Amino acid sequence: MAHIHDLLSRTATFILAGGRGARHAPLTNKRSKPAVPFGDRRIIDSALTNCLRSNLKHPSVITQYQGAHLTQHIGRWWLAQSASGAAATASPVCVPCPGKKYLGTADALFRNVQRLDPEIQYVLVLSADRLHPNGVVVVPANSTIPAASGTYAAPLA
Repeated sequence: MAHIHDLLSRTATFILAGGRGARHAPLTNKRSKPAVPFGDRRIIDSALTNCLRSNLKHPSVITQYQGAHLTQHIGRWWLAQSASGAAATASPVCVPCPGKKYLGTADALFRNVQRLDPEIQYVLVLSADRLHPNGVVVVPANSTIPAASGTYAAPLA
């Protein structure tokens, strides 16, 4: 168990939540795709809940399109979780859209990875506009587990 705790303490989690979701208009005319309702929740709640259940501390939610709306939702989501007894160390951190918009997913990650603590050795990237029913699996980069089995964190070079 100590090994897993050590691995998680050296893992930074990014949730990519910048999607406009133009194909889903009119649902996405005034909100990003991750903020679209899904039952009694929002699509992003799946990624946030899995981070909480997997003990991934302070996932960074990278926003762009309609970021303020998503940030408000995440704040309300976290208040509900903390009222249920969630540890404060798990609270998500919303990264506002910078003045110069991201040029895509790779640019968003590159610009945010630059600000990581030097102690971080792994980066886990989750999509905010997908449902993650199986949870999060963090494995070493040299693992032979097939890609369909989960989500992976790879060591930073």
